[in-house]
Amino acid sequence: MPRFVLAALLTGVLAGALIAWPAASTPRDGAAAEPMGRGPSLFDEVFAGGASGPRVPYPFARLREALAARLGLDVSDLREVLLPLGRALQREAAAPDYFASPRHVLAVTREGGGPERPLAKDRLFIGYQPKAESLEIVSYNESAGRFDFQIVEDYAPGKTPRLRAAPRGLCESCHQNHAPVFPAAPWSETDANPAVHARLHAGGRLFQGLARRPAGMAAEHARDIESAVSRANLFPVLQEIWRDGCAAGEGDGPTRRCRAALLRLGLQTRLSASRAVDTASAAFAHVIAPTFRRSWARLWPAGLGVPAYLLPDRDPMAAAATPALDPLTPRPPAARWHGASKEDVARAVAALATLFADETVRRLDRYLAQSGRGKQAARRSARYRCAMSSRSYFQGESDAVIFRCKQPESGDLLFNGHVYLTEGRAVKGRIDLLELPGGEPLTQPRLTGGAWTGDAGVATLTLGAEDEVTDRSVRLADGWALESVRLSWSDLASETEDASAELPAHRVNGEAVLTFVDDVAPLRAAIDAGLAAPPASADLYGGRAFDRRRIMADLFARLGLPYARAPGSGHAFAAPAPHGRAAAGVAGRSPLQVYCGACHRTASIFPPNFLHGGDEDRTRKLARCAERIYYRLAMWREPAAERKTAPMPPASYLRGLGLDPETWRNGGALDALQREVRRIARRADAALEPLSVLGRPYGDLRSCLGR
Repeated sequence: MPRFVLAALLTGVLAGALIAWPAASTPRDGAAAEPMGRGPSLFDEVFAGGASGPRVPYPFARLREALAARLGLDVSDLREVLLPLGRALQREAAAPDYFASPRHVLAVTREGGGPERPLAKDRLFIGYQPKAESLEIVSYNESAGRFDFQIVEDYAPGKTPRLRAAPRGLCESCHQNHAPVFPAAPWSETDANPAVHARLHAGGRLFQGLARRPAGMAAEHARDIESAVSRANLFPVLQEIWRDGCAAGEGDGPTRRCRAALLRLGLQTRLSASRAVDTASAAFAHVIAPTFRRSWARLWPAGLGVPAYLLPDRDPMAAAATPALDPLTPRPPAARWHGASKEDVARAVAALATLFADETVRRLDRYLAQSGRGKQAARRSARYRCAMSSRSYFQGESDAVIFRCKQPESGDLLFNGHVYLTEGRAVKGRIDLLELPGGEPLTQPRLTGGAWTGDAGVATLTLGAEDEVTDRSVRLADGWALESVRLSWSDLASETEDASAELPAHRVNGEAVLTFVDDVAPLRAAIDAGLAAPPASADLYGGRAFDRRRIMADLFARLGLPYARAPGSGHAFAAPAPHGRAAAGVAGRSPLQVYCGACHRTASIFPPNFLHGGDEDRTRKLARCAERIYYRLAMWREPAAERKTAPMPPASYLRGLGLDPETWRNGGALDALQREVRRIARRADAALEPLSVLGRPYGDLRSCLGR
């Protein structure tokens, strides 16, 4: 075995496969877990196949094409990297020629087309090792508010692929964030590493229909996957905030109002292109913020941990196996959000805003622009004094009106931009900078379609506005839309000075009036109507997970809009093996079954299934694995800084059993486990001398793999 291959064989990590979630939404920082409903995962929906379960295309090239087609994407929109020497659960499946069969990691990092298609961006990740004949899938479950961990077995020629749920306890040991993980840049385990790339493609090899590409393009894919994993990492945090952060212990009413306010501000933030959260609103200042302060003080006095999703970068061509590189090693939170911090509360709202699909937000924006701007809608205006001049472009065929405006009574706030004119008509324009009282500056909105009038020597041009990036209305943090821009001037002079200069370098000869309209009032009314509905089992703001589709379907119905949602497959698959506190209380089970069974009692050989099978089979496999089991257990006796590999069982799994590391290290269960391993080794005539075992490098111990 090459020394640069990590030899952590007792358990696995999908450091490229991006999988994990605990069996019962394991709480962090003392939060109480609430049972969540089950529904189809995104993978179930995309490959819906009826009562027999999803139909999963084979080979992988066909799956890639089918996935793109069903999401309304091009195959080139999908992101994929190769990991021949990763830290994945099935990393040894391709031995000894790792570079002939690398692991594929595929992620959906973009939204598809059309409201009838599932939203898969940041919600679907697939790992594939051809030699293992299986797919490992992280797939978001909207109704349950969590990532599902699934496996497709018999993914090979002549076989019928079968989907099953994977044991979550196996994965949470490494995916401690309950969400996808990924190596940190520069992603040296992937084909973004020039040395790995060269070895992979020696002799012109291609893999699963993936077009050969330079290492630089692989790095772009890795960067996009990392960004998707970063966003997905917040999904569990947001679910925890929705479930527990809004529950201040004051009854159902305040909890429901807090969740409704979160929904309102999240949508408002997304409608405004996520420029800023409306922290000045009553919903933020008088509902969300005080509720968060009380619930945080009760549940997370040290702050709600935002888990780490990045694994330390590891160059498999050079790095030795160390605990720091082992995904089993506990990772401290990447950050902590505090309910008393205005910035952290705003961060939570902004993160919630990212959960809504672009298509949904576009449809909502169009509806508000058409239905919310009647005569009864509230409006407000901002006036600026302007220096306006003209400049000729395109060989005199087009003129530009350049405006530089200030609002002196509001602290010299700026409004700068330009409009192109053709034959006296405005054809297009741009706002270069717009500063408003108490708001974030707006930059680069388009100015559209102008109405031109002239009276008593004063020219007036009225235009609409669109967001340059989203093609939606230009909105402020409070959701109000920029309805119109009216420019008026007299004696428009030719541009002779520096176009970047501001007032008072230019003569004041005009005025700008910006009109904003509160067309989000119908949205607020629809959310309030949902909140006012009698609580029931279908209550949107009750004790359920944040189910984006269910909430938006109700909201659209109240607005009189159709809301297309992709149908679920209704596929029922096998439940994962139980784990957690209940496992410790099963009478008659050996310590190995209690503390190792959740991960090592499966039919799969990854991780080593030394607890699977009949008595004779288990004895044989346990004897083969005894050295590595004993070594991993012994690491609990070593100071953390001196450990040569990560200890087993993982700390995260022990927490699920209600055991902290100190209690485990000093308790009798660890001793009992070590005694049992030595007894098994003796019974199989396999001598196990602790000093001899611990004096050797872990990678030199007897291999544990095999059936």
